[in-house]
Amino acid sequence: MACSVDYCISGTSLIYDDTYGVAGTYNGYDYFTGDTNGYFLFYSSGETRWCVAPSLVSPCELFGPNPTTETCPDLEDDFFSSGICITTTTTTSPCDVFDFNAIFDCAIPVSPSPTPTVTPTPTVTPTPSVTPPYPVAANVSANKTPIFLSPTPTQTPTKTPSVTRGCNFNGTVQYNITEGYIRCANSSKFEDCFNGEYFFTTEVVFDQNNQSLVEDYVYGGFIDGISKCFIFRGFVEYISGPSNVSITNTYGSVSEGKCVECDIIPSQTPTPTPTPTPSITPTIPVETCIYYSIDNYSDLVQEYNYTDCDGIYISSILPEKSTIRICATVPPNVYSPSMVVTNLGPCPSPTPTPTQTGTPTPTPTPNPIYSWFLTGTDYPDSGTTCSASGCVFPIYSETLTLLTGDIVYSDDSFTTPFVGSGNWYRLNFECSGTLIYAAQIDASGNILDIATC
Repeated sequence: MACSVDYCISGTSLIYDDTYGVAGTYNGYDYFTGDTNGYFLFYSSGETRWCVAPSLVSPCELFGPNPTTETCPDLEDDFFSSGICITTTTTTSPCDVFDFNAIFDCAIPVSPSPTPTVTPTPTVTPTPSVTPPYPVAANVSANKTPIFLSPTPTQTPTKTPSVTRGCNFNGTVQYNITEGYIRCANSSKFEDCFNGEYFFTTEVVFDQNNQSLVEDYVYGGFIDGISKCFIFRGFVEYISGPSNVSITNTYGSVSEGKCVECDIIPSQTPTPTPTPTPSITPTIPVETCIYYSIDNYSDLVQEYNYTDCDGIYISSILPEKSTIRICATVPPNVYSPSMVVTNLGPCPSPTPTPTQTGTPTPTPTPNPIYSWFLTGTDYPDSGTTCSASGCVFPIYSETLTLLTGDIVYSDDSFTTPFVGSGNWYRLNFECSGTLIYAAQIDASGNILDIATC
């Protein structure tokens, strides 16, 4: 059965109350937009349920059962129904005001006319005469007049006699007071500085000085025991967040580029137990890092995410009719039938650096590390690349002035070259906007062409 073209959310007394009309398709389902509030009603393939949110890629703020197999919108029946929202109007009763004139034709009922008493005679007593009816015309007017009731006299209360009971109690009453925070059905929302991943918690979170958090400020700390740099994005309703968040540092507004000032504390690696016989630590087989192609054949922007070969979680979007190639240990996650993932085989191995043999040389001074931030996707030409914006994830180089033939890396130890698609990428130095390149990068991290934006 076809879905309705309109749906109504009412009775929540929140911004979600509105009529939602069909606006197109998303994730293979119809999606709907509010007539006045600008919110979207759509099916989220990531959360496998129907959602209401400010945009098609936002997390659910108001949602239905999870998981659901319904192909039409499915929310709580108490505030959700098909069709447009009906606005009720108040009507005035016609009996509240009335004023009429009526003319009645009345007939006086027949009554006998009395006859004087006479002395009885042999003659018959005459029959009483009947008075004929007379027509009467009456002009009646009626108006509604308020009725004022006389106050009812207050009755004098009768004194109730005291009841004598067979037992009495006396003593003191103690009330126990419970102190703490009242946790409502909403969560604090945090966004990872570097990969855009969201975290939610119902816990009451303060900064390192026990002060309230400031929306769109960058903080450093731990989420579920892992050191992260994240942005406080305010509060959201109807989401019960499970994360455990603690804050150790405050850096300032994200609009001032404070994410790059935040330092992540690396996890401590346990010291390996020494063995009697020297052994070589086995390297991870190249075959475990697979080269994948993600193709978006639809006319809409689509979402995908994956964990790269260094264990970094990446979530991004792919423009319509475009392709990206990535390296990952498992196939990436896509949420639309129009997204096709292809296994291209093992990722290309980095080109080994020749080592000099012969006379030992002193240990060289480590090369400086330069950080560049990408927007999260590639582009077909340098002009489109320079006009893009955003800082999503970093890559690294050994020189500040990049030239054709240089190599960029996915890690700051310069062991894993960045896997490019052969298209153009926007490189923003330290996400500061002071130096920006548009570079064409291949799957081995080689810069094929470069331009300054």
